[in-house]
Amino acid sequence: MPSLSLIDTVNDLCPETATEHKAALIRSGFPYPTHINRVSVLSGGERAHLMFLTINLNRPNFLILDEPTNHIDIEGKGQLEAQVLASGATVLLTSHDRRFVDTIANRYVVIAGDRLVEVHNPEHFYTSFSRQTTRVGQAKPTDDADPSLDTLDRIIELDRLLAEDLARKPKFQKPARQAEWQRELDLLNERL
Repeated sequence: MPSLSLIDTVNDLCPETATEHKAALIRSGFPYPTHINRVSVLSGGERAHLMFLTINLNRPNFLILDEPTNHIDIEGKGQLEAQVLASGATVLLTSHDRRFVDTIANRYVVIAGDRLVEVHNPEHFYTSFSRQTTRVGQAKPTDDADPSLDTLDRIIELDRLLAEDLARKPKFQKPARQAEWQRELDLLNERL
């Protein structure tokens, strides 16, 4: 939908009337003159904000979020957290953003072999990423220096660097560094 305007996007995706959509866009921080702008010109944070506006207008009871904090600034993450929590929806979430997960999640599930296993301690959830499991409850022995834990730490750092750089005004951003960080992120994610 990047080629559509903000108002056309909301009109296509939401059940209310066009008048109610305009009011919702304004309440969400999109001034009336910007309603005719194409979605393709929005920043990553603005796109996320628009996406959550349409989600809120549709009032779903179940959301699947895959890396929702990628490409949004710190303020956008706070807004996203507030919107997800206020929605009352059940959320299935995948994210490398531990702070976001800690804020949103109240249940944790680990994929162990070919099974889903609920863990009740968030620390166990996070440390389970540093072990490769062969079957439930039986972890492969690992060395003291676990390379997968280092990989996760680097992914978190790269996500932070990208988010911080994207939060800057465009003239202060470093596109070459962003591309470098994204390439490294893609490689690290393939390893996991």
